[in-house]
Amino acid sequence: MAEAQPGKSNGYDAKVVKGFVSRIEELNAEKQREHMAYMGKCKELNEDIGEILDEAKGKGIPRKALRLVVKTRKLQAKVEAIREDLEGDQQDDYDLLRHCLGDLADTELGEAALARRASKKAEASDALDKIGRGKDADAAAVKH
Repeated sequence: MAEAQPGKSNGYDAKVVKGFVSRIEELNAEKQREHMAYMGKCKELNEDIGEILDEAKGKGIPRKALRLVVKTRKLQAKVEAIREDLEGDQQDDYDLLRHCLGDLADTELGEAALARRASKKAEASDALDKIGRGKDADAAAVKH
């Protein structure tokens, strides 16, 4: 077994270890101070946002709906940023997969496709109604 050396513990120089620990603790304390300053600034900004929401509410705009619109726009920006980080072929694959899942309905092309689908459904429904009315008209004619 190794003999303890003066100023050393378990083979490490205690003075050196204490120096590293002290430096790390100082940085952690500084990080905590920065965090608290950040949180204070966030509180101020959140109060400003609250005032804007109150102002909007005074104009008849529901707070919750307005918050959701802002949140949705923020999330959409994140999704767009993720897509933009992809390279050309990866973007194409990403778009194909989203299209396959029906996730591109919010694009102009997607909106056009949905409008076309709704139009075709309406046409089919009208055709079925006419067929149904035709049978009713035939049945009414037979009764007379």
